[in-house]
Amino acid sequence: MALDIRNLQLRNWKVIAAIAGIVALVVIAVVLIVQNVAWPENVLAKLNGEPITREEVEARQKRHWDWYRLSMNQTEALEEIIADKLLYREAERQGHVQPTEQEAEHELETRLAAASWNVTLEAFRQDLERQGIYDEYLRLYRRQLMIESYLETVIDVDVEEDEALFFEKMREHIEYLKAQADLRYR
Repeated sequence: MALDIRNLQLRNWKVIAAIAGIVALVVIAVVLIVQNVAWPENVLAKLNGEPITREEVEARQKRHWDWYRLSMNQTEALEEIIADKLLYREAERQGHVQPTEQEAEHELETRLAAASWNVTLEAFRQDLERQGIYDEYLRLYRRQLMIESYLETVIDVDVEEDEALFFEKMREHIEYLKAQADLRYR
């Protein structure tokens, strides 16, 4: 009789273990379904909970082509957006601010003159205004100047002296920021 009780207890434990296994599988399935529902089809990545959409990536690709006549694949555009967001957030966190429109235009004028393209700020502005992109260009340029200001404080190489080393250190810094962030890809 004692043997029958042990067999019955062992059978009960087997049933309980089977039920626990089924419950675990159901929980895993629900979690996977909820994750897919939380990620709409057009979301390619999430950076600190903020979605980066296919439309953002396509807009970056289009702008890159329109402005520079260089193509950029989806992965390159996505990684550029992630780097830009990480650098901008870190610049803000470190207390850097965007220059005013006037300061940005002054810097742009200086760079145009140094580039020896023989283009004045006014001619450059008129060309971009004809294309309907000057305001967007200036907005992004101000953002870029803020990021450049931040990078000058964290990268100890002058881009003018050693461009390759500067960009290598910048890539390393971006990888560091990515490792610190909550970054998830689809």
